Amino acid sequence: MRKLSSLALLINLCISLCDVTALNHTDVRKTSIWRAGPEENVTDAELVLPVTSKTYCLWECRSYSHCMTWAFDDKSSTCYLQPATADSVVPIAKNIRFFTDVAPLCQEHDAPAVSNNLKMTLRRSLTSLVGDVTCPADFMYPIDVLPQVRCLAAGQWVTQGDLDGECKQRIWRDGTAQTDTSYLLPRTPAVGWSMCLQGSPTADSKFSVNLRNSAGNAVFHVEIRLKIGPLPTKATFIGSDVFGLGWTTSSLLTYPMTPFPFVAGEQFDMKITASETRLFTVYVNGELYTTFPVPAATTDVTHVNFADSLQIDLLDLWCWEKHWNSGQ
Repeated sequence: MRKLSSLALLINLCISLCDVTALNHTDVRKTSIWRAGPEENVTDAELVLPVTSKTYCLWECRSYSHCMTWAFDDKSSTCYLQPATADSVVPIAKNIRFFTDVAPLCQEHDAPAVSNNLKMTLRRSLTSLVGDVTCPADFMYPIDVLPQVRCLAAGQWVTQGDLDGECKQRIWRDGTAQTDTSYLLPRTPAVGWSMCLQGSPTADSKFSVNLRNSAGNAVFHVEIRLKIGPLPTKATFIGSDVFGLGWTTSSLLTYPMTPFPFVAGEQFDMKITASETRLFTVYVNGELYTTFPVPAATTDVTHVNFADSLQIDLLDLWCWEKHWNSGQ
């Protein structure tokens, strides 16, 4: 019986040594044998596994293409896997030995470059090195899906999307938007799209907001009349001139909201929403102001401009009701 037990132990020892030797010489990702570091601690391990020995812990690490560090705690028979080097790890547990590879599969400096105003943030996991492309604050990408780069298991970089794309400005703050400028929408709008404006009338007269098509014609026109001529007006003219031949549809609203929310020098919030394919809704200071059907689709709107006596404090061409003031 003792001979069988001794033989079994010897066989298990040989298997363990063979496993380590095979791992050190057959994995094309590695440039040298894994080396044991000093006794240190591990934190924020991406994967924690129960294993019976450090050999199996090493095997688990080698099964992930971007595993750079593994550690085995013999007291708890626990394996810790990380896509980071031991030097970047902060202690949380004791009696763990690190075994660190010389180099990761993919290097950050080899990642494809982005251009224009795109920004890339690289993040490493046990299975990949991924570069997420984002836009600067107050900008957005013209389509829903942003570009991304990823390093595959074999070491090749794969690109999804156009790294030469450009983020379009969405928000103008601190009075940088002007009434004599036309602002291009960052994307093609659809039902549910909104633009938000925070500003104040600069005189006791009038101002307008115009959603225009590529030909420059007003798909939706809102004119706030504080005063026209010698008498107070407090009215709103809304209309659509899609074909540039005069107002196809129009309406003059008197006192659409009481009290009238527009006063010279006083700030207001306005949100215009594409409620339906051919219907726009105007909100002022968080309350419904008016709705108006137009003879053109929401997707026809390409840019926005403003006219007359208006100070624009904040303009968001792609806003959400509860987030637009923070620009998120």
